[in-house]
Amino acid sequence: MSSIPRFTSALFVGRERELAVLQTAWQAGQGRVVLFVGEPGIGKTRTAEELATYAQSRGAQVLWGRCYEGDAAPAFWPWVQILRAAIRDLDHEALSTTLASGAADIAQLLLPELRERLPQIPSAAVVDSPQARFRMFDSIARFVEHLTRRASRHAEQTRETTRSR
Repeated sequence: MSSIPRFTSALFVGRERELAVLQTAWQAGQGRVVLFVGEPGIGKTRTAEELATYAQSRGAQVLWGRCYEGDAAPAFWPWVQILRAAIRDLDHEALSTTLASGAADIAQLLLPELRERLPQIPSAAVVDSPQARFRMFDSIARFVEHLTRRASRHAEQTRETTRSR
């Protein structure tokens, strides 16, 4: 029997060592990016789901973006999914603060619906150039950094509140 705590009801076989490494990395509390790569069917998605469930059970916000094969998905589709999930529960002030000056770049190339939530975002002519894509990705990186800082402050406040009880 595995010593790894189980968090989903589905059977998880063959990736216990990898999951233990990922759980240890998550517990370390340092920012990381993890890429799951390999042939179809080897358990990448299932391992990611296990890690996500583990992190969520400990208060983490988990955002998913999935790639689809074929020509039907728009460019940058995983990032569209991740950003939509990230902004869904942010109120106007938090959204505006977290996106900061990158809102226009993200709205221009990825999420035009941001302008519905933040009408103050300046309109710009659509320019799909390497420079515009660079600004967009830089804006996404800053947005994720701001989200992470916001989540860290919230977690610290929660710990302080719990300690003072």
